[in-house]
Order: sequence, then C-alpha cells, then structure tokens
Amino acid sequence: MLHQISQQGLLILMFIFFYSCKAQTHNKEYVKGEVKKNKSDDDNTKDNVYILIKNYLPDTSYLVDDEKKLSRYIFSKSRGLRNYLDSIGTNSDSKISTEDFKSKCNILFDDYQQYLWFKYVKQSPKDLKAMVMLSFASPYSKLVRINERIEIYKSFPVVIQNTEQGKKTWKKLQEYSYNNTGKPFFNTTLWAINKDGERVSINELFAKIKKKCLVVFGASYCGPCILQEKLLATQYNKVDTANYMIIGLSTDASLTKWFDYVKKEKLPWKTFVIDSGMLNPIVTNLNFEGVPRNFLLDENGIIIEEHSDFRFFKNMIY
Repeated sequence: MLHQISQQGLLILMFIFFYSCKAQTHNKEYVKGEVKKNKSDDDNTKDNVYILIKNYLPDTSYLVDDEKKLSRYIFSKSRGLRNYLDSIGTNSDSKISTEDFKSKCNILFDDYQQYLWFKYVKQSPKDLKAMVMLSFASPYSKLVRINERIEIYKSFPVVIQNTEQGKKTWKKLQEYSYNNTGKPFFNTTLWAINKDGERVSINELFAKIKKKCLVVFGASYCGPCILQEKLLATQYNKVDTANYMIIGLSTDASLTKWFDYVKKEKLPWKTFVIDSGMLNPIVTNLNFEGVPRNFLLDENGIIIEEHSDFRFFKNMIY
C-alpha cells in the first residue's frame, strides 16, 4: 500500500526523518496551537540560540492544511538555517563552541518542525500516508508527547492500524512509552569493560557509591547518543555530584571503536561498554530496543524515571 504515497512525498518525509535523528528536547508549552517558551527552564534562550535563529525557525501557527505546501515550507526554513550555520564561526556571545551551538540550533529547529508535522497528522485524513508521518515523528520531542501520539494512532481505522506500517508505528510508540518505573534496574550482575580495558561489575560500583544514579545508555555509532553526550558534557558542571552520579553504558560491539570514541570525547563521567550489547540481560529485562535510553535510579537501584533524553532529568540532578 505504500505505492499510494508519491515518490516526492516519500523523499521529503525521509529527509525529515533523518533530520529528526538529531533531535533532543527542550521545555516549552502548548498554547492555543502555538509554542510558548518556558522562561524558567530554557537553556537555548540562555545561550541566545533562540534569539539568533528565530527568523529561521518554522512558525508554529503556520496553517498546515496541505502536505506538499508544508513540506516545501519546512524545507525552505531548514535550508535557510543550514545556510546561516554554514556562514558562522564561534558564537562568542554565548561562549560555546561552534559545534555545540550548531547542535542546539538543530535541536530547536527539530522541535518546531516536529510540532507542525504532528499538527498536520492530527487534522489530516487517517490514511496510510498519515500513519507514515506519525511513525516519522521524533521520539525525543516533548512538544509531541507519546501519549498524544498513541491517542492519534487509536483514531486511525483498524484496517490501517493492522497494515505492516501501522504495526511498525505501534511498536515504535510502545518502545517509547517508558514503563520500567518502579522496577529494579539490576536483575543480574552487569559486567562491563572500562576505558582502561578492565572488566568490572557495575553492581559493585553502584553499591559502593551509595548515590542516586543516572544511567546513560548509548553507542559510538549512534548519532543521537553522541549529541546527547556532547550536550551532557557541556552541562556536567551543573550536576549535583554530591548526591548523584552518572554512569555511561555503551552497547558497542566493537571495543576498538568504543575505545577510540571515549579517548576522543573525554567524557567526565564513568563510562563502560557492556557485554553482548543490546542482547545483555539487563537490556532485555528492561525491554528497550534502541539507544539513547536513560534511567534514573535511587540509592537501592530502583528505577525512578526513564526517558530517551537526558534533559528530562535536568531539574532532578542539577
């Protein structure tokens, strides 16, 4: 049934899908169909990112009544942003690196364009094309929450839900429903290798420190994971390290690539590569199929919160 979608439409959607792999979230609110900035917790504004690129962001009040028109509008805006980012050097006003500044710009743009696409899906006919768009929505945006997507999914005809695409979309939505809160994180001994090549027990490390812990799952081959870790590294000095620790766990299959990655990035928290990657018993017990994935544990190893974006935990660990 995918032949019902035009080739041009698929190419545009694929562009948006890959662009959204850069997505992470930042806090805003829904206000009458538009996005209102949350002044109390907006790192992008503090860094002047929003101020510098607001003219390149999609207008959240844009009338989303036509798919092709919306595609052209977002593509035009993204092209304008790319041209701007290609033309700049280090942003001295915010005292952050060019790389970090560009990452934050892409994050912010993605939040806005995801919002518009979801508005379109909500009001468009609930056909296979809309189901494809729903599946392409980024799982990292707090502007479009998982529960809202599930609600929209359930409004589709059963015949569309039961297509191969419908089943894939449902699986993706379930994957990001975060249902491990209250469970023990450790169901067995978690063996891992540290950056010095030593084999250690994460259980023993956790037991010795006696702090709450943010466990950050990622991989050196995962673009969103790398972006998340870069952002966390720039804000690590804000972490309340007297009461919280951060442990990075990689699902890399290649030790060589992982060693090269941690040597290059010099992450300020303890980081390890776990046995068996995504087939590790800890991972399979928690039943998640992709990274990044983050778990906040209490002092006893019970999962307090779970999310794919570390910034969900900012107000808890800063």
